[in-house]
Amino acid sequence: MAHKSVLQKFSKQVEETMASYSITDPAQLYNIDETGFGEKEPKSGAGVYRKGAKYPCQRVNTDREHITVTLCVVGDGTVLPPLVVFKGSKPSTSYAAEGPQNALYCESEAGYVNSDIFLQYLQKGVEPYMSDKKPRLLYIDNASCHLTLPIVEFCLSKDIVLLTLPANTTQILQPADQVFSSLKGRFNKLTREAGLVRPGTTIAKSRFTPFLKYALQAVTPAVVHSAWRKTGLYPVDINAIPAHKLVADALEAGSVSQGETDTGCPLMMVVEEDDDQPVDVSTQVDMTVKGQGQDQDQGQDQGQGQPGVSHPVCTCSVAASTQTDEVKGACTACGTCIRENPLVTMGRLPAELADVLWVPPETRRVQGRKRPCTQGRVMTAAEEIQKLQEDMEKPKEVAAQKELKKEERETRRMEKMATEAEQKEQRKQEREDKKKEKTAREAEQKEQREQQKLARQIQQEEEKQVKKQQKPQLCQVCERAPRPAGARTPGSTWLYCAFCSAPFHRACLHVDQYVNVHICDKCASQ
Repeated sequence: MAHKSVLQKFSKQVEETMASYSITDPAQLYNIDETGFGEKEPKSGAGVYRKGAKYPCQRVNTDREHITVTLCVVGDGTVLPPLVVFKGSKPSTSYAAEGPQNALYCESEAGYVNSDIFLQYLQKGVEPYMSDKKPRLLYIDNASCHLTLPIVEFCLSKDIVLLTLPANTTQILQPADQVFSSLKGRFNKLTREAGLVRPGTTIAKSRFTPFLKYALQAVTPAVVHSAWRKTGLYPVDINAIPAHKLVADALEAGSVSQGETDTGCPLMMVVEEDDDQPVDVSTQVDMTVKGQGQDQDQGQDQGQGQPGVSHPVCTCSVAASTQTDEVKGACTACGTCIRENPLVTMGRLPAELADVLWVPPETRRVQGRKRPCTQGRVMTAAEEIQKLQEDMEKPKEVAAQKELKKEERETRRMEKMATEAEQKEQRKQEREDKKKEKTAREAEQKEQREQQKLARQIQQEEEKQVKKQQKPQLCQVCERAPRPAGARTPGSTWLYCAFCSAPFHRACLHVDQYVNVHICDKCASQ
């Protein structure tokens, strides 16, 4: 589904673009898009079979690898050689010889198209087959792999005008999507028939290209012409699009009222009456809100003729005096519509269903999410190229900022590591100093203990000497104490050995070799 006003604006833009570039020949119109094969089994269709058949139709088993086919259709009914993108690697068999004529083949990690592959397809598979009439108009969607600066610069150098389709309209405005319907229908039919002829047939990527070759036979010039006509791109006619694929203007948010003034209010809707006169239904909306302290009788008078009509009351925590947006008739906090149901006012909904089908709350835009492009863009224009260059510079700026932040983080980390290392070294030095102090203290204490021990030994030795001096001397021969002085008993004289200083009595001295030299018996025997 797409908004009719968006398609009308785009149709007007297409006419202006073709007029400004003097494009009149359908051979100057091109459209490129991709479609995927694999990973999903083909849809089964209804059929007539013999009663009692156990397996009337067998599904075709695939190797579940994704394969992308890129196709370019021309306004004159021709189809340019396709591009087949395999997942991982190309088949090792003769896939190119069995595939479509002049087809291009490449591989990617996931089997999808990227900007480099798309640029190579433009260079080798599209531009060489384009018409000599210039410029050429190329319709593409807003995929990021289609809108890089190298692609736009290449198209600008080859006099190709890039025109993007509005968001959410590619299924309606893109001729290639209409062609893919016929292509996939024929491909699925061929795979089912192969399963009937040979049960258990597996369509691997090595056998994909022959099936694609025969499936492309269904894409005839008539199919391509019909696709361009159904999308309203050639001839340019927005009325060619079926009405059931469009959203009515009366249901669009923010549509223009009778006075051609866009107020941005989702309740400002234009309704076509029987006399084909537009009526501004915003003047018919009941402003009475339950629970807001307004006159109940006045609300009953305004709601006459519509029994059962109720008004939703916002239950958010914002104060009632500040939660009503008088312009949009919605809560400023949660977006809940608190006016009368506009569908009931327009007569398109019974009053009994007013509480069932209601205007949904306005959703707030998620921060950082990119808004879809609601209109077409001529990407080869100078302002769009400048935007692309700015968009390419933004990642560089973001990368530079990230690198700067990374360097700052690294600097902080290094400073932190240096601080930690310094603190660690300081703690280590403190431990060493404490250890040295402890060692010195222990050595000092040990020296003090040694000195105390030596002092005790000296004291003990002195005490021994004192005790020895106090103890009476005994003769080393008779082991008797000397007689008191003055005794007349012979031998009372106390003598000392000249060698060992041993005391002895004179009477006990046996050897007296020299005059005034006394030697004890022990020393004399030696």
